[in-house]
Amino acid sequence: DARRGALAVVIGSAAAPARLGDGERRMPEDHTPAAAVAALAAARERRELLARETGALVEPAGADVAACRAVIAEQGGDGWLGAVGSRRLLEAAGIRVAPFRVATCRSEAETAAHELDEPLSMSVISPDVLHKTEHGGVELHLDGPAATAAAFARIERRMAEGGHAFEGVVVAEMQTGTEVLIGAQRKG
Repeated sequence: DARRGALAVVIGSAAAPARLGDGERRMPEDHTPAAAVAALAAARERRELLARETGALVEPAGADVAACRAVIAEQGGDGWLGAVGSRRLLEAAGIRVAPFRVATCRSEAETAAHELDEPLSMSVISPDVLHKTEHGGVELHLDGPAATAAAFARIERRMAEGGHAFEGVVVAEMQTGTEVLIGAQRKG
C-alpha cells in the first residue's frame, strides 16, 4: 500500500544492503535503533500536523492584504521570496523590519551607510545562495561608509570565488533581541 510508510533498521554496516527500494522510491535507512525511533516519531508528528483541520484565515490589523498578494505575485512560480521581497511582504503585513537599503555597487553601499544608523549588517542578494553565512555572504557590525564599502567588496569577491550569482547586498541597521525566522508554503 503506497500510503503506508516503511523504515528499515540495519544494525552494522556490513549487514546493510546497498539500496532498499523499488528504484523510484527509496526506503529510509537508519543504522541505529535510536535514529529509527526518532525518524518514526518525526513521521508521526508530520502526519498529525497534516491531518489537522485548517483554521480560518485571519487578516491581521494593519496588514495590507492586497499589497501582500502583489508581493507574492511578483515573485511568481515556486521558490524563495528573496531578501528584498520578504522584507516588503513583512512591511505590507504590518510587521516592522529593520531599516534597510539595497546596494548593487560599492558607492551605493557607502550611501546606505550614510543614510542608516550604525552598526550595520550586510547580506548578499543571490538567487543561488540560500544559507548566506555558509558562503561568506554576511558581514556584521559595520561602522562607517569605508567599512561598508570594504564589506561589499569582500562579499562580492567571495561570491565570484564560489561561482555564485551576485545581485548586490542588503544593508540594514543591526537590531538587538531575538531573531525570528518564518517559513511559509503556498498550497494549491
